[in-house]
Amino acid sequence: MDEVLKTADRLREEGYQTVLTLKKKKLGKQIAAAEEAGDYGFMVFGRDEAVKPFKTE
Repeated sequence: MDEVLKTADRLREEGYQTVLTLKKKKLGKQIAAAEEAGDYGFMVFGRDEAVKPFKTE
């Protein structure tokens, strides 16, 4: 958990508004809900190297 918090702090320093949530069974639904809520993008700790922005039109 220590590395998760350090990564979140680094992202905040880079200007991202960061929210930590636990991964649920259906990750795709969580990501879709974040996009629908107007979030900029997402990052899965331990899998992604950087924030993945949602596509904008």
